[in-house]
Amino acid sequence: IIIRIFSEGGNAEDALALLGRINDSACPITTEGYGQVSSAAAVLLAAGDHRRISKYCFMMYHEDSLKLEGRISNMRSELKEAIRAEHIYNLAMEEHTKMAASFWSKIGVGKDEYFTAAKLLEMGVVDEVF
Repeated sequence: IIIRIFSEGGNAEDALALLGRINDSACPITTEGYGQVSSAAAVLLAAGDHRRISKYCFMMYHEDSLKLEGRISNMRSELKEAIRAEHIYNLAMEEHTKMAASFWSKIGVGKDEYFTAAKLLEMGVVDEVF
């Protein structure tokens, strides 16, 4: 199975759901990055059994963001869950790359962090640049 990724991202919970499916696959999965692989899509690129990226591709990584409204008790609950999901996401990045969860939790805080294809190869996010 080849999963070709070009994505502006999405939310961490959706990415973790897809990650679970990728990890559960009996078939070898190749992930390929094209253009941009940003935010929630980063872990999907990193999760392949073989990970490839176009030399023109870049990855953007940042802390999670929320839009909260409503009762304070609900907002506290949603914030707690978002923090938990972000932690799981960073642990998944650690599992699939050479970088520790502590690295992933610190980058992209307060700003978006961008990585070139060559840097992603060095960090163990991908296995091959083409």
